[in-house]
Amino acid sequence: MANMIIKPAVGGNLLIQDRAGGAVLSTGTSGATIASNVTGIPAAGVTGVLPAAVTGGSGLTELGTVTSGNLSNTAIVYPAGHVIQVTYNHTSSQTTHTNQHTNVITHSITRENASNDIFVIGSVVWGMANPNGHWRLNRSYSSDMSSPSFIHGTGALDDVVISERLSTSRQENFTYFDESASSSNATVYYALQFYHNVQNGGTLYVNRPHTYATTTIGTQTARCHLTLWEVVA
Repeated sequence: MANMIIKPAVGGNLLIQDRAGGAVLSTGTSGATIASNVTGIPAAGVTGVLPAAVTGGSGLTELGTVTSGNLSNTAIVYPAGHVIQVTYNHTSSQTTHTNQHTNVITHSITRENASNDIFVIGSVVWGMANPNGHWRLNRSYSSDMSSPSFIHGTGALDDVVISERLSTSRQENFTYFDESASSSNATVYYALQFYHNVQNGGTLYVNRPHTYATTTIGTQTARCHLTLWEVVA
């Protein structure tokens, strides 16, 4: 049986209207347009590629394989525990500090959502001579770390065996999940600080042991680092 063809005259269009006179289906020189208020089309009957103008809706529940485009729009709602961003800072500088509260390394993160939490991972490599202090993780909302909050730390450190104190360096590792950073401040600053409780001449050595000065051991591979993760609350 031959096809039945409905074709408008040259210069005309084919229009199928509803009872109110609205165009349900119309043709032009090429292709056809279906009115936006057409309902009841079964999903199984819709095939092909969605045009760029499609923005979604309650019925759009999966995307298939996405090969291009931007999936980082701030309007996207991610589940709790999703990692939004990771920032990192490190230093291999060798320094000494006597009778000082010392911020060995600092770093900041600007949260996309100021209500999100921050997961902090840090490590310091150090040597000592009568340190009389302890390590702290401090939080501030100022780049100069003014008015910091002491949020995590280690036990007090005092004299250890002389041979160990002089010839070896130590590594102190931190992990802390910060759920109490102010939601009024998107940018949060952190510092790994040696707090010198009793300032009686004790010295802290960063990225080196007590005995070996920078000029003695040459290239130094020890590093202090601070990594900040923004996590959806």
